[in-house]
Amino acid sequence: MPPSPPPDQDAWWRYVPKGERAERRRTVQRLRLANRLRHRPNQIALLIGFYALLCGVPFALGLGGLALMALLPLLLAPPLAYLVYWLTWKEFNE
Repeated sequence: MPPSPPPDQDAWWRYVPKGERAERRRTVQRLRLANRLRHRPNQIALLIGFYALLCGVPFALGLGGLALMALLPLLLAPPLAYLVYWLTWKEFNE
């Protein structure tokens, strides 16, 4: 998605009273952020980042083994999903 021009350069912006511009700019920024958070890829990335942050807390406290065990689902899910896909493909195509 191409970045939108700053609000000061939009044609309608010159008709907004100067006293309302700051509030309206915050409203536009809040609506853009809410729109970004509604997209599924962004939600997934935020949740993975949050989970990784939670897994980093035990690591920072010196509990490396616990942090590694907490990260195993993130590390093993993609290879396991590929293995399931490959085995299913082999079963039906050979």
